[in-house]
Amino acid sequence: MEKKENKPKEQDGLGAAIDRCQGKNAKKKDLDILAKELDANPRALALLGDLTDRNIAQMAEGFNNPGFAVILEKYVPQLKKDLGYELAPMIEKLSIDGVAISWLRWQQIEYKYTWQNRQGLSLNQAAYWDKSLSAAHARYLKALESLAKIRKLARHDPALQVNIATQGGQQVNVAGDLVRADPGKPPENPQIIDANTP
Repeated sequence: MEKKENKPKEQDGLGAAIDRCQGKNAKKKDLDILAKELDANPRALALLGDLTDRNIAQMAEGFNNPGFAVILEKYVPQLKKDLGYELAPMIEKLSIDGVAISWLRWQQIEYKYTWQNRQGLSLNQAAYWDKSLSAAHARYLKALESLAKIRKLARHDPALQVNIATQGGQQVNVAGDLVRADPGKPPENPQIIDANTP
């Protein structure tokens, strides 16, 4: 019979270090080992430190429907991709994560509210669910607004404003975003401004 080799705790690896650091009774020595393991493996730190996927998985489990969890496991990454996650700078990625989480929270509350409503709700219960739903929806809209602001601030194209003085002292102001066009193609929506036209 072979003897099982007992490794010291320092050599157990990242997974074992994480396991030992769960809960309130984690020992300082184990926390130090975990910190060293993470310093030695920055890729693992990036994956473990990003709680978005964990939060989404826990929220998916909150539907109490394993099928939904599988669907959301596939859908949420597609939602993030559709929002431009892959090519986005880090600050925008964080905002897209916020949109995905707030969307899922809103949908989860909507689902639970609908289910509870089918069972019959008292006025107090209906008010609770209505407040929860309104708060989740407002948080989702705020996340979308934040993403739009970040995208607007992150644009490197300056805003373009043209002021044209006409005869008689009237001024025409045209403002918008500067769009880089292909010099070989005419603009798709040409707007011709003629100062001589009233």
